[in-house]
Amino acid sequence: MVEAMQTAAAGAGARLGADRASRLLRTLLAVGVIEIVAGIVVALAPRFGGPLVAAWLAGIIVNLVTMGEFSDVALRDVGLLVAAVALTLLAWDHHKDSA
Repeated sequence: MVEAMQTAAAGAGARLGADRASRLLRTLLAVGVIEIVAGIVVALAPRFGGPLVAAWLAGIIVNLVTMGEFSDVALRDVGLLVAAVALTLLAWDHHKDSA
């Protein structure tokens, strides 16, 4: 996986410059780590992970919409945001009932 990203970054390096492509690769890897951590938080504590993922998705949606491109991806992420909010509400309701 990392090799594929490095290959893509090398191809991008020809267009962006090696330094910028290297920063892009590091950023993509950091985002991947953040998303994995968010997934683990959702699995272990959906009461906290649901709002975390919803906020992350809202940020992605705002970024995609302000760029003016990838509206199909933004729409997909709206669906995921609705699911994250539903998970949050279910987790909060379950916690309230068990308390």
